[in-house]
This record gives sequence, C-alpha cells and structure tokens, in this order.
Amino acid sequence: MAISPGTCVTSDEKFFKKLEAFENTLKAHLLATQVLHFDETGIRCEKKLAWVHVASSPRATLYTLHAKRGQQAMDEANILPHFKGIAIHDHWFPYFSYKQMLHGLCNAHHWRKLTFMHEEKQEEWAKQMK
Repeated sequence: MAISPGTCVTSDEKFFKKLEAFENTLKAHLLATQVLHFDETGIRCEKKLAWVHVASSPRATLYTLHAKRGQQAMDEANILPHFKGIAIHDHWFPYFSYKQMLHGLCNAHHWRKLTFMHEEKQEEWAKQMK
C-alpha cells in the first residue's frame, strides 16, 4: 500500500511536536546536572561536513547537528550558554568563552594525545607521563 506525501508530512509534523517536548525535558535535565561532558565530532551529512555536538550526563545525552563546529553551534544547542556546573571537555578554546561554569579537562583526550606523541613522534616523556 502506498503512503501519500500528505500522510508523510502530517506524520512528520506530529513526530516533530512530540520530539520538541522530549528535547525540552532533556535539556532541562542536562541543565540541572552538576557535571556535564561536552564534545564535538565531524560527520558527513548530505555529502557535506557537519558537526555533531554532544552534551551528556550519566543518564542522558543530547546530540545536535550543525554546519559549524564553533561557538555559534554551541550557542544554538542552548546548553552551554546556560549551564552553571562543571563542564568536562577537551580544552578546545571556544569552551572557555563560557565563564559561568567551572571547566574540567577530559583525561581521555589527554591519553590519546600522549599516545600519539609517544607512538608517532617517539617522545619518551609522553609514555612516562601516561
């Protein structure tokens, strides 16, 4: 049985409205959390580079897709501008533009960089630091 384009549009609108309420609840949960982890990674979307921005707590994760990687995308995701807890991130400079929170640096990122320095650049100090 074929589904008409009108049925698809109507279904999309209903799902969007339900997801909007879910997204608002998710954002409220994240903003109430004391410690959040933030990261971003590139992804191909419609043959173009886009960025997935992540805000996560132990219980929930918000993924937002944006054409840009920087502060504009972070602002539009609407978590970092309002978060007042401890933000754990990879010490990428745009995170530090948010002054209302405390910043913690992600040791998994440090570990990867130390591994790279040791394995690819033969830096012995990096192995010792790990």
